[in-house]
Amino acid sequence: MKRFGQLGAGAAFGVCLCAVGNAPPAGAQAPNSAQPGLSPAVLTQAERNYDVVVVGGSAGGAAAALEARRMGSSVALLAETSAVGGQLLTVPSMDEGWLSRNFPTGIYGELINRVNQVYASKGLSVGGCYWDPLSHCYESHIVNQQLTAMLQGAAVDIYPRATFKDVVLDGNIVRGVEFQDLTSSSRIFGSTVLVDATEHGDVIPHTGAAYFVGNGTGDFTGTCIQSITYATPIKYYDVVPLTLRLPVTPPKYDLYKPEFEATIAASAGNNPASYPLNLLNHNIYRAMPDFTRGLSSGSSPSKSSINFANDYLDFYTYVKDRMPPAYYHMALETGFLTDSATRTEAIGQAKLKTLAFLYYIQDPQGLNDQHWSIADDEFGGITTTDDYSNDIPDAFKAIEALMPPFPYVRESRRIRAVTMLTANGIRRALNPDGLWRGPVWPTGIAIGDYSTDFHNCNWDATFEAWAGETSSDLAMPDGPFQVPFESFIPVNVDGLLVAEKNLGYSRVASSALRLQPSVMATGQAVGTIAALSVRHYIQPRGVSPLETQIELAKAGARLSMYVADDVPYQSAYWPDVQVASARGIMSGTTLSHFSAADPISRREAAVVLARTLGYTPVGAPVPVISHATFTDVPIGDWGLPYVEAIAAHGLTLGCSQTPRKFCPDDLMSREQFAFFLAHGSGVPLGPAGGTGMFSDVDSGFQQFVEAVVRAGLMDACSAGHFCGSAPATRAADVAHGVVRTLSYLGVR
Repeated sequence: MKRFGQLGAGAAFGVCLCAVGNAPPAGAQAPNSAQPGLSPAVLTQAERNYDVVVVGGSAGGAAAALEARRMGSSVALLAETSAVGGQLLTVPSMDEGWLSRNFPTGIYGELINRVNQVYASKGLSVGGCYWDPLSHCYESHIVNQQLTAMLQGAAVDIYPRATFKDVVLDGNIVRGVEFQDLTSSSRIFGSTVLVDATEHGDVIPHTGAAYFVGNGTGDFTGTCIQSITYATPIKYYDVVPLTLRLPVTPPKYDLYKPEFEATIAASAGNNPASYPLNLLNHNIYRAMPDFTRGLSSGSSPSKSSINFANDYLDFYTYVKDRMPPAYYHMALETGFLTDSATRTEAIGQAKLKTLAFLYYIQDPQGLNDQHWSIADDEFGGITTTDDYSNDIPDAFKAIEALMPPFPYVRESRRIRAVTMLTANGIRRALNPDGLWRGPVWPTGIAIGDYSTDFHNCNWDATFEAWAGETSSDLAMPDGPFQVPFESFIPVNVDGLLVAEKNLGYSRVASSALRLQPSVMATGQAVGTIAALSVRHYIQPRGVSPLETQIELAKAGARLSMYVADDVPYQSAYWPDVQVASARGIMSGTTLSHFSAADPISRREAAVVLARTLGYTPVGAPVPVISHATFTDVPIGDWGLPYVEAIAAHGLTLGCSQTPRKFCPDDLMSREQFAFFLAHGSGVPLGPAGGTGMFSDVDSGFQQFVEAVVRAGLMDACSAGHFCGSAPATRAADVAHGVVRTLSYLGVR
């Protein structure tokens, strides 16, 4: 009997509720049982050797492939289907926090802008899903079209219908991959860096990398994982074609119908905040524009998606108070990730639940709507018989052919990384501007901004003891937070990176990073690490996080949790401001304005210098000062710890000796800032008095100005001129000098 094949009301739903041990602390994790991989000898049979091979055509995989290729690496993208984008296609209404919705940047922002232009050419709005006119709502085929064009434009080699088989292992270093596709049952590519961008983390166990599954490990898998959803596009028809009417009642319809009725009902009013919803509000939730016909049919969107009452394995997702007690603590077992037969069966059952809801729309005893059915123009050219499920009766195959080839997956295997990101690492705090932001990770290379969002498997016994998390951590507001470089790096395997929902984080942190903008941001970061690994002939763990940040910022990616209205991503100041802000070294004069062209005071410069040079490390407690060196920076002055730090390290004697003063409110000149950078960085100095490189620098500063210019820490203002007495400006001089000094010092 199939595990999911004989469900009835109150059945056990195939979930394993057996007790398992909590995952051990990261430092004590047991090794995972893994296939040994292929011998490096097989590389003699390799068709090609790529710098970067990305396994998985997911949103994160596409971003990783695109960024690595743009940085000069040769890249192969092995896509499971003939489309790319993964969850971008299954759920093309974007799940965004306030930052990614209002200020999309990086590859995600580029894709958003391209798709917006497609609809703008037809005069169509892309807002309206989630009852929000500022949201981004698209059709799957348009997203696939534009993302594919971006990859092809960068000359990424895309291999469609590729199924991963194994990796090539040389000790603990991944050297290549074996896969099959429509052309061969065994193809081998060599790789310098292999990226697991599959939706389930399927490459990880073949590499010997330590990893987590649910609240357990690869050896001792956890209790359960979050539900999947077989989201499916639907659209309005004046008359539903006969082939798109469900011919008979789908299996298990009677089991699911009570849940459907509690969530969406024909008798419901028009209140989107009260359940049950009516069909109109169900359709608005995942509304899509219609490139062919326009956005609306009357007062209703003309396209939408079944993605509300069809989570699997879950019941009464949005109306838990109406769920029968027999359904509590029933959830998808971790075998969905680790066992191919269990996964195949669960996907088939998820499809059946979606078909049941589609029937509920058309059923005279259900919603009795005769105008809505599955969209016939989204996946008909993508889904093939290879994507069909054995659990779907033949009577529904014409409908199944129009469903996406993959479900929406919320939880994956996750690597044990050098740094495991947990709830505390993403916990947002309320800022004075009324917005919530996470803690500073100086090596942050990606931004997430969604709330912690769980779909089932979310009671206390399902969380990870090593992370110190409970269900109370789910009550977390949205807002930007950073993902550190070290969360991308496996502890015990080289030649491998991960780029989807499989990073080094806890279940709670994962739930806030699994959304479309976030996985594209982390994917772009992975592509950058991979390309730098190739460029410098080093393993990914040896790549500098600082260099990664610089490259990402140059590519237009956001690293800072703050929006500077005077430094948009097209600005020449963007890279330096992003890096300095991401590292917690500089912030704006307000939470939304960097004041890029403004001068900086000596007090502010002391803060920046102390943080840049590590005298007062970002994130460490600020030292308590009991005695003030300078009379004009007394106890209680907010700049005191930083002024004292640079004085203690010999960077300044102040502006006056009798009395001892620092002149904190005076503006810092360019030559003074050069003096501080030269002393703090230890750049080699030329002859006292300088060589006459600049005609407009005080003689006492000449050798210091020349030294920092030669080292690339600051720039001349014109040929033969440094503008030494001019005030140092916050972006062009200070942020720029900070980032160059960090690089010069070899800060990671």
